[in-house]
Amino acid sequence: MIHFKFKQLLWITVLLNRFSTEKCLALSICPTAIWQRNAVMVIGDDASMLRRPTDVYIDNNNSIYVLDSGNYRVQRISFNSTVGTTIINSSNGSDVNQFLSMNAMSIDKHGNIYILDGDNGRVTKWQQGSSNKTIVAGGNGLGNNTNQLNRANGMFIDSNTSTIWIADTNNHRIVQWLSPTNSSVICGSYGRENNQFMYPTGLFIDTSDSNTLYVST
Repeated sequence: MIHFKFKQLLWITVLLNRFSTEKCLALSICPTAIWQRNAVMVIGDDASMLRRPTDVYIDNNNSIYVLDSGNYRVQRISFNSTVGTTIINSSNGSDVNQFLSMNAMSIDKHGNIYILDGDNGRVTKWQQGSSNKTIVAGGNGLGNNTNQLNRANGMFIDSNTSTIWIADTNNHRIVQWLSPTNSSVICGSYGRENNQFMYPTGLFIDTSDSNTLYVST
C-alpha cells in the first residue's frame, strides 16, 4: 500500500527562469535554484511559433519540451537554442495517435513521453525512438468509474516506477494508475471540506517526503 500525506493549494504560479542542475532531482526543486524577476524568451517567433502551449518539461540535459496543444505536437528546444524540433507531430481526433486536447505532459527515466488528453479521457505513452503509442490510463470514455476520467487536467508520473497520478478535474478526485488495468481513487469528492475538491487542475507528489500529495484547485 502507498501512503500519502495531503496538502491542498490554491492558485500556484511559479516561473523558474535560471537554474542549476547540480544535484537536482527530477521530483524536487533544486536547492541551488535561482529565481529572477525578468523572463527570457527561448522560443515563440518565426519558424518556432507555438499555439496554446499547455505544459513544459526540462530534462537533465536542460532541453525544454513544450506541449504545443494548438498544433497537436511536442517541441524540443535544446539548451542555449531558440529553435524547436518536433518530436511528436499529431492531429485532432480520437485515434491512439491523435488528441482532442493536450493538457499535461511528463517524461520517464527512459525518455518515454506521457501526454494527458482530457477530452479523450486518457493518457498515451509515446515510446522514445519508436512509433509505438499505447494508452496507459483511461481510454474507456468519459465517466466516473474507477477506470474512467472526466476532463482531467493535471498529471504526475514517478519517473522511476511510471506510476501515474491524475487530477481528474470533473470528477473532483485524484486517481492513481499502476498499470493500464490497475487504477484506484486516492482521495477526493465534490465539496469545500479539507478532504474534498472543486475541479482540481494540478498535482505534485513529493516522493522524497513520504509521497506528500499537493493539489491545486
